[in-house]
Amino acid sequence: MKAKFLRAVPILSLLVCLICLWQVAALKKQVTQLQTNLSSQISRVDSSVQGISSQVYYQLEKEASLLSDSSYEYGSFDEASQSVLLDCSVTPKEFSPENTQAFLVVVEGGESREEALTLENGSFTAHFSLSIFSDCEIPRVIFREGDIQRTEALGWYLSPRQELLPGIDAYLHGSSSMSDGLYCWDGTVELNLYVQGKGPLPEIQGLRLLELVD
Repeated sequence: MKAKFLRAVPILSLLVCLICLWQVAALKKQVTQLQTNLSSQISRVDSSVQGISSQVYYQLEKEASLLSDSSYEYGSFDEASQSVLLDCSVTPKEFSPENTQAFLVVVEGGESREEALTLENGSFTAHFSLSIFSDCEIPRVIFREGDIQRTEALGWYLSPRQELLPGIDAYLHGSSSMSDGLYCWDGTVELNLYVQGKGPLPEIQGLRLLELVD
């Protein structure tokens, strides 16, 4: 009987070791899962804190701004002068209809100028032309009441050529060969027109090949 018990001891010990190993593996799995859950919760909390910070910053900027609204959009296109009309609108939170004057600072072609705005239905608006081939920046709006001047940043950057005119992609399909010492290409040219931005576009009546280079 004693001999049988002694022979069973290694087997029982092995079973106990296997059970312990299984429990350790299960505990490791639980710890790993807890670490994953904790990391996920920390990430969500961090995202929430960053979101709150961004919202607070946005609200502080909004409260500190002189404007309740500002916008611009392109108007009609003048083919003869190669220019486009720009319609601008800014709405200050506080102003005096009798005394407040508003001006946009416009930087075009390396030169800076002021465009006067007119009060219309509670907003100051301006309508002026921009060259279609010249980039433009409207960095700020100025409000003047007598000797008092207040400035609000706008940060408008405009590129009418990129935003309004259609883009063209050209592809050449066919085969090439040599004939009498000349390189010849026999195929077709494919032109794809696409709109790069939003706004009124000049009517496209046709395309013409301006130059053919050997």
